[in-house]
Amino acid sequence: MGNKCLSNENFAKQKLLNLCHESVMNQSLICHACLLR
Repeated sequence: MGNKCLSNENFAKQKLLNLCHESVMNQSLICHACLLR
C-alpha cells in the first residue's frame, strides 16, 4: 500500500518521505501529492 510511495526514489529529501509515510498512515493523500511533485 504505502510502500509504493516510499519505494519511489523521487524524494531525495527524507523530510518528504516522512510526510508521505505519515500520510500513508492517515490516508496516503499527501503520498499522492509527493509522487506528483
